[in-house]
Amino acid sequence: ASFRQFHMALRPLLLSQLAARRLAVPSSIGAFSTFARRQDAPSHGFVRRNISTTPSDPAPLPIESPADIMAGVAHFGELRHLGLGSYTTPVGMIQNLIEFCSASTSLPWAGGIVLTTIIVRAGLLPVIIRSMRNNVIMSNIQPEMTLHSERLRACTKAGDQAGAHEASERLQKLFAENNCHPLRSFVPMFIQMPIFLSVFIALRKMAELPVESLKHGGYLWFTDLTVTDPYYVLPVISTACMAATIELGSEGMTTANPGMRMFMRVLPWVVLPVTASFPTGLFMYWITASLFSLSQLTILKTPALRQALNIPERINHAVAKKSDNGGFVESTTASFKAYVDRSAAKQKEREDEARRTAMSKMKIPRKP
Repeated sequence: ASFRQFHMALRPLLLSQLAARRLAVPSSIGAFSTFARRQDAPSHGFVRRNISTTPSDPAPLPIESPADIMAGVAHFGELRHLGLGSYTTPVGMIQNLIEFCSASTSLPWAGGIVLTTIIVRAGLLPVIIRSMRNNVIMSNIQPEMTLHSERLRACTKAGDQAGAHEASERLQKLFAENNCHPLRSFVPMFIQMPIFLSVFIALRKMAELPVESLKHGGYLWFTDLTVTDPYYVLPVISTACMAATIELGSEGMTTANPGMRMFMRVLPWVVLPVTASFPTGLFMYWITASLFSLSQLTILKTPALRQALNIPERINHAVAKKSDNGGFVESTTASFKAYVDRSAAKQKEREDEARRTAMSKMKIPRKP
């Protein structure tokens, strides 16, 4: 009896909760059925996208047939799909340029490397011409420059600030009148070194990955550009071309230290055992760059072309008693010392002027 009374007392509460649930279920079922109808509705000509697909999914890799790989020709976007060819780094830009040159001309990778080298070196021609003009002028004014440099060094050693200042002013005036400066000779090196390193790293990464079509992108006996030359022919040709470029490009360096010149002549042959282990793709760049430099230096020796480019003829001065340092090194050091001495002289003049101004404003007490 007590259980029946308890059940009858809870019955209204249970019925009210059940009624509330029955009212809520149709709304949820309706929402689900509406969602299902939307998913199963016709797409009106559009392909229904899979829910698991997101916009960040990478595009499929380009399908290359065995014939394409054996041809050794690059394809647009091939390096990007392999994680190379960035647009924000110099190395990636060089890789993209090589790929573009190969894919747009249907040349093998070796031809793309050669074409890229020619494009880059042709872009550096204005810098090379300005440097050559500066070197020839520096060689022509070497006697006057040596005279002022020796006087500057002697006055500085004797503590004659006025004489050192006058010598530095004359040296700077000599540079300004002839539109030259020793530091301008370093400009081509500062520009070409980053390009050389970028090309070196770009080709090295492509060989180490490796790019499959790069294995068949060569010529003759070096069809695989990712391995070393089995006969060491390319390393020897590259070294010989580099040595010839150094020998022919010594114009305007007649005052350089003979020991330094001998070191530059021997250096390419010393590093030959190290470079012989590099991939053949790198030698395609080095040989092309060296041959371009040789052709450039030979053509620029033409008198008519030199006159058109405003490159003066080099004057062969009589060999006099040489100073302790080389002419080029001496002129560079003298130029830096001239700048320091001139700054010190101007600072001293400002201090003297301030001292005179302060003394003029001081009131001298009168004697009674």
